[in-house]
Amino acid sequence: MMSSKLKILYIEGHTTIRDVYCQLLEQTTNFELDTASNGIEGQAKAKTWQPDLILIGLRMPAMDGFETTQAIRNHPTTANIPIIVLSAWASANHKEHALAAGANEHITLPVDTERLIRRINHYLT
Repeated sequence: MMSSKLKILYIEGHTTIRDVYCQLLEQTTNFELDTASNGIEGQAKAKTWQPDLILIGLRMPAMDGFETTQAIRNHPTTANIPIIVLSAWASANHKEHALAAGANEHITLPVDTERLIRRINHYLT
């Protein structure tokens, strides 16, 4: 039987950050979560798994979050998936660059769980 849970892919190179936010989402939501530790892996998972939303960090090995976001936007099977950047990089320049790459939103870390869930739900409902 097909799962009716909404699927979120979290692409983040920093293991601790990825684990913390995945645990928070698992404890407080009914989303199905999957993760990738770099942009190349994340891009491949986005194409095959077809998540309903992508959370992405900016600082990653192999392919950073800007490049990954742009690659996801440029692929026909993933072009319309909402992307929320979660990053400690908080400058206006980083936010503008993330949005220019195709992100729907840039949220500065740390972010409280309730706000993150509100923003996710904004794109999924």
